[in-house]
Amino acid sequence: MTKYSILQRIRIAFWGRIPIERRKAPDFEEYIMFYAFNCPIHGIVENYPHGYNGRLICPKCIENKHEQ
Repeated sequence: MTKYSILQRIRIAFWGRIPIERRKAPDFEEYIMFYAFNCPIHGIVENYPHGYNGRLICPKCIENKHEQ
């Protein structure tokens, strides 16, 4: 789990998300930007935008849904 500074946590609270770094996502050929954002259930998490609208989805919520 990544540690976030107080300034980063304030930025997440204010803007809803902050860019973290470019990473190679699973099943992608190119590097894409990952963001840190707040999940109401799991707190601050990291993921990349999904779909045409660029929605950020909590990876832990997806994992929990698949386990059920």
